[in-house]
Amino acid sequence: MSSSSSSQLFLKFAGNTDIGLVRTENQDSLGKYPDTDLDLYTAKGQLFIVADGMGGHTGGKLASSLAVETVINDYSQNYSSLPADALKQAIETANDTIFKKAQGSTEYNRMGTTFVSLLLKEDSGIIGHVGDSRIYKIENGQITQLTEDHTKVNEMLREGILTPQEAENYPSKSVLARALGVIEKVKVDIIKDIHLKAGQTFVLCTDGLAKVSKEEILEIIKSSSPDDACSTLINLANERGGKDNVTVQIVSVGETSQPVTTEYSKEKLEKKSSKTPLLFFLAVLLLAAGFFLKDSVTKLFSSESNPSSDTTSVIINPVDPELANLNKGEDELLALADKTFKSGKIDNALIIYQKILSDEPMHLAALKGLNKIAESYLHDAEKFREKKNFVEALRLYYKVAELQPENEKIFNLIRICEHQIMYGSVPEVENQAENNVQTTIPPKEVVPIFTTTKFVSNEWNFNGLNLNHFEMTNSGIAFASSAIDKIISLNQKLNDIVVSSDIRIFSAPDESRIGIVCDRDEDSYLLFCVNNKNKLVLLKVSGENEEEVESFSVSQIENDAYKIKIQCSGQQINLYSNDKQIGQWKSPDKLSGEVGFFSGKYVSARISNIIISGKKKQ
Repeated sequence: MSSSSSSQLFLKFAGNTDIGLVRTENQDSLGKYPDTDLDLYTAKGQLFIVADGMGGHTGGKLASSLAVETVINDYSQNYSSLPADALKQAIETANDTIFKKAQGSTEYNRMGTTFVSLLLKEDSGIIGHVGDSRIYKIENGQITQLTEDHTKVNEMLREGILTPQEAENYPSKSVLARALGVIEKVKVDIIKDIHLKAGQTFVLCTDGLAKVSKEEILEIIKSSSPDDACSTLINLANERGGKDNVTVQIVSVGETSQPVTTEYSKEKLEKKSSKTPLLFFLAVLLLAAGFFLKDSVTKLFSSESNPSSDTTSVIINPVDPELANLNKGEDELLALADKTFKSGKIDNALIIYQKILSDEPMHLAALKGLNKIAESYLHDAEKFREKKNFVEALRLYYKVAELQPENEKIFNLIRICEHQIMYGSVPEVENQAENNVQTTIPPKEVVPIFTTTKFVSNEWNFNGLNLNHFEMTNSGIAFASSAIDKIISLNQKLNDIVVSSDIRIFSAPDESRIGIVCDRDEDSYLLFCVNNKNKLVLLKVSGENEEEVESFSVSQIENDAYKIKIQCSGQQINLYSNDKQIGQWKSPDKLSGEVGFFSGKYVSARISNIIISGKKKQ
């Protein structure tokens, strides 16, 4: 809290972010410094930030969070008498931080983020900007965009390659020409000498607000408080499809001749942003000593950070020889990607095409390659759906959705598969759309359905494990060869559980165990574990005691790799290996509780292609 006398400016502020209706995670972040007040007359002023992680790219969520935190820390610690220079330096530091994090990491090597910031101090404002997130100024009934979108289509428009009409209808309009963390040195736009006056309002937003016109933004701001306007804008973006995450900050400037007392509650922003990557970043900080910020799944698990560790170093994810060296010219990479695609190694081809696009986002041949891959995934998914293998179909539909986030039919098919997995029937429909794609409505049974295909750190319990025991990516988990039993479990209690995953064992003793945990409650659970005798063994575990209930023969999909599916319905459990039922078991009690994965002593293994579904336990 601070106070001043005579005529002074004061601020009103609201900020919020929303995942939207389509995306599976929110890659936007927002921030404010300082987080305790809105006093324009403090030494370092008031800094507002919005960032949008590169959509669909691994690490986008992390990149936007890193950008916000790094800029706030650097600006607050290295502030000088030249605030524009301090802001520019802080943004360049964020670029360097994200770029270095991405280097040498298969998980983060294409991450980046847009960034837009507004620094207000006394009666002037400064903008720092990279990418296509925007700042609007509303004054005297007029709205003006203060930032310029750093997109490829805008560059071509400025250079006269496209006419305004052609630019309006140009495909891939959102492909960025600039973003933080993508290249070693980035050009930062700094806009100085913005004169602050009472009656002005500034709107910071990500491109999730693109479906809302400037004129609509103007009318909403004119007729609402910042808090209400923020909510209205986000709701309107979702009403128009909600295809992207959307983040909005609104800052209004007022004037009073009375002593100004401004009070700002950090709690307000945190409450309104409860779904945002800001809270995600808090989770990252808590796990900074461990798994989530590690550089790559291809690294060794070692005991260097803990000399007393009981782990043995092992290579968890040997690099495919085909992908061992992607430091080639554009033409060579394209030829390799096309050849890899034709040979049927679709996932490898995807990695190569994305490598080309990370260097040249408008590479038409590589973009066509991604479309071919999406068509291939879709074709295979349809085959699985025809065979009523909805788990495998769902896994592939999710892959298509990541490549084609604008494809509404894919998300409809995802809902159909999820409903089939949970209820065993096609959901009710409002009407029949083209190509037999049905438009669904929510099931009559009001039971929340939980589905996950990715590892998001704050959704899991790690049960005392540390970085020497496991490593996670957003698509799977690798266990190290440590001398303890390891369990990672979902912090969501479920009924009617379906778990599907691929399990690959790299090294293990003769009596190894690696598998799926179901019906977990504290130290009691069911363990479905595969061993090196091609058996799926069902164990009842309670504390130190365990009982073998039954065993089933399983087959490998390839050397030392298994595809396992567990389907629970009430007391009935059906077991599958390589999409074929291998047995069933009836539990004395209805199964419900946590789900997770287990790795025994000295077992080095990876679990991937994970799908977990269930009804949330009421």
